[in-house]
Amino acid sequence: MNKRACVFAHFDKDNIVDEYVYYYLKELVIITDKIVFVTVSDINAEHVQRLELMNIDVIKRNNIGYDFYSYKIGIQNLNLNLYDEVIICNDSAFGPLIPLDELFSKMNSVNCDFWGITESNLVAYHVQSYFIVYRKALVNSSMFYKSWNDIEVLEDKSQIIEKYEIGLSQLYIRNGFNGTVYKKDHVHRKTLIIYMFKLLLQAPSRLFSFIKDPIFYVNVIVKKQYNASVNFWKNLLTEGDLPFLKKSLVTDKKDGQENYKNIEIIFQNDSQYNQYDIKLIENYMKRFKD
Repeated sequence: MNKRACVFAHFDKDNIVDEYVYYYLKELVIITDKIVFVTVSDINAEHVQRLELMNIDVIKRNNIGYDFYSYKIGIQNLNLNLYDEVIICNDSAFGPLIPLDELFSKMNSVNCDFWGITESNLVAYHVQSYFIVYRKALVNSSMFYKSWNDIEVLEDKSQIIEKYEIGLSQLYIRNGFNGTVYKKDHVHRKTLIIYMFKLLLQAPSRLFSFIKDPIFYVNVIVKKQYNASVNFWKNLLTEGDLPFLKKSLVTDKKDGQENYKNIEIIFQNDSQYNQYDIKLIENYMKRFKD
């Protein structure tokens, strides 16, 4: 069995650890040998104690640099030589919706140096950073240590995405490391065209943006430059065995409630998602709304 470490990045505006996060961590404990929980929230001693009773190391830090700086701090607190795999993940997704041992069992047969759940071609190809597994050849390379050691505190989220989420995937691939994902993007072009027409019809401003910059819309259809975990989550979920759902789907002011209803219907009709208590999502939605 592979020896695994996990760095979990956490933030909560109410300075708590939500129950959906505890469930996520409980499932991670089953398949890992060490978890480092890095939080930028001022969680109280009760939460720290509960995490430590789960044999999880807790690091509290200042709220700067977003998740990638938390990942950096967590990785620096690991002896990388001890592990065959290092997981980075965060609380931006609900799950796991399926058992993690099944997920890792399937991915063990895939020849790669790092893998995630979903991919994106926005700006450039990258494995999305809400859940990534790095394997031994990459973890033990000097490049891996240096790339994380060089992470800086940036406050512009789009800059962080471009420099670190996209940048690190591109850096590893350029240097001969092979990355892949569990859920390949199988969205058909017909679906994309319908999606783009709906976008254009939703707001007059989008019609003007299409006239000014039609290339953006062409790129969505031809180069598949979109975020499948957000834009086509329903396709991924109904295809089966999707491990995680992005939290932003149910906190979106316009579509959050409708998205939740669709999630509820899919969960009711698909027995493989029975292990996940949908009330964890519902309760978070209520707290977020309040």
